[in-house]
Amino acid sequence: MGLFFCGGYLRPTYLAGPMRGYQLYNFPMFIQAGNALREMGLTVHNPAEMDLAAGVDPFDEVHAPDIREALYRDTAAICRCGTCFLLPGWEKSKGVFVETVLGTELGLEFYEILSLQSDLMEFRPVTYKEIYERSWTLHRPRGVSEVQQSGQPCTLLRWVRQVLHSGLWLLGIVTSLPVPIT
Repeated sequence: MGLFFCGGYLRPTYLAGPMRGYQLYNFPMFIQAGNALREMGLTVHNPAEMDLAAGVDPFDEVHAPDIREALYRDTAAICRCGTCFLLPGWEKSKGVFVETVLGTELGLEFYEILSLQSDLMEFRPVTYKEIYERSWTLHRPRGVSEVQQSGQPCTLLRWVRQVLHSGLWLLGIVTSLPVPIT
């Protein structure tokens, strides 16, 4: 496992996975995976733990967590990490879509959690291409396909920059789509 080292120390890892639409916002799975990662000796930025620390009550079905505050906090955490572990169902989550676009831009290494039994975890590396094929194509916002059809070369990095902004648009964080890349 080539976990990301920078300046001679192991960078923290971010735990990403689906929350909205899951019972208790999927907090039990996040807590279990976070514990397993810590057992491996990793420092973990766990959004479920950050939500709990911010006062989110997973049993309160009436008052949903503020997505803007969560994304603000989560993106800051991602910027401090070198790796990201993806919980099952990650490819269907709009929030994870934004997190993987940001993590890709920052050069994070991604690992997909395949199974989680007690504190025993099985996982495998995930390439940027696989993230694109499994997640980004599901959440492609309007405007991106036009860029690809414009005849202009659309490198992955240029596309990722547009998708990062577009992903924030999908979640309602920004109110306009980016200007098409030329």
